[in-house]
Amino acid sequence: MFTFRIGTIPVQVHGSFFLTMLLFSAGSLRNPAMVVGWIVAAFVAVLMHELGHAYAGRFFGLTPAIQLHGMGGLTTWLAGKRISPGKQIIVSLAGPLVGIAVGLPLFLAAPSMKLSAMQAGLVSAIVFVNLGWGVLNLLPILPLDGGNIMSSFFQLVSPKRGETVARFVSIFVAVVAAAYAVYVGWIFAGMLAFLYGVRNFQAIRAGRKAEVEEVPLAAAMAEAYAALEREDGATAIRIAEPVLLKTSSNELKITAIRVLAYARMLEGQWGHVMAILERFSPIIGPEDLGKFERTAEEMGRPDEAKRIRALRDAEGAVPAA
Repeated sequence: MFTFRIGTIPVQVHGSFFLTMLLFSAGSLRNPAMVVGWIVAAFVAVLMHELGHAYAGRFFGLTPAIQLHGMGGLTTWLAGKRISPGKQIIVSLAGPLVGIAVGLPLFLAAPSMKLSAMQAGLVSAIVFVNLGWGVLNLLPILPLDGGNIMSSFFQLVSPKRGETVARFVSIFVAVVAAAYAVYVGWIFAGMLAFLYGVRNFQAIRAGRKAEVEEVPLAAAMAEAYAALEREDGATAIRIAEPVLLKTSSNELKITAIRVLAYARMLEGQWGHVMAILERFSPIIGPEDLGKFERTAEEMGRPDEAKRIRALRDAEGAVPAA
């Protein structure tokens, strides 16, 4: 593995990426120059694809990092608050659109070019890894970009069930794609499609198991809220802390963070309060930070209110009053 940066964006490249690209070039192994050309074209194309995601995400306040590995590329977010499904659709679209913007003009211009056999092969490779992969990436199969776009759209319609519906659609499309790929002789592509289908099936099973496990945690948080209403901060802390550690639900996690912060305020544990707010400020968001700021002022803690205001301003200014 080696790493480098493009501006402020860290990039990690795993050896498995080059191994996968070598497998894709199996038909050209007798021509080393073509193999090298293919791998370089694939590296640049996948990197540009991920940079499309990265810069779109950064536009919405996220801090991106890129990995190239055996399954292709992945852009993750090191910091930044969760963005809406509508913005996520834009981020997901940005990657394939970069490849299509590069590959489509070259595809249209290629027939009029006077090229040698090797040059024509390299142009064909560049068109395939940009335009071809860009279009294939738009298939509605999670975790492909098309699957993420589909999932984000379904979450706009049904926030709680959108991802599950997207995974069922992904399984169906993956099975059809795998069967077609095997039928036309694209064995490696068929294996990838089948693997995506299996991963979505496993995610559905894991999600259902998690839903069952979250029920007692949600009940516990109801008890913690009741303790807060009684101004029993110690009990609220005792209940909410294990929930924060155990839950896989973002909604429950945010609820536990809020309860813990307010409970620590009740108990006068301002060092803990500030530690919670500083650690989780991207998750809490500026609106709730404004409420914490106002509470600190009402409780006669101007220094803490000032520190919370600084956190709020860092996340995006929202008036406390």
